[in-house]
Amino acid sequence: MNDQEQKIDQLVKKALRTFPLEPVPDRVLKGILAQIERPISQPAFLFSWIDFSLSAVLAVIIGLLLNMIQQVIRSSYWSARLRVEIILTWQEIRLFLMQNQSEVLAAAISILTVFTLLFILAGVYRRQTAYAGSTVL
Repeated sequence: MNDQEQKIDQLVKKALRTFPLEPVPDRVLKGILAQIERPISQPAFLFSWIDFSLSAVLAVIIGLLLNMIQQVIRSSYWSARLRVEIILTWQEIRLFLMQNQSEVLAAAISILTVFTLLFILAGVYRRQTAYAGSTVL
């Protein structure tokens, strides 16, 4: 800083110390306070009896399903039956796709178009809400 800038800086500091402070206008204060976000306190997480009972029931169901799957895999009859059903289901899916190629393609394009439009609308809404939150004083 040169001497001229130091003098100006000292004058500004002196003026700030000597001049009385004016109260902030209400519209400016309201705008500033509206932009301040207050942190939301999160409630303490507590387990209740329903949490324990639901987890116990789900654990029993998953255990029984895993035991059933293990028994099916070990059984040669059920293993062969399962393989046959998988092969037949896959053949039916392929036959359906071959017979209805144009409909499947039209449905896929329609679904893709809907999701693309939803994605664009979500971006526009997000941008609009971001700009709506900012206020000019």
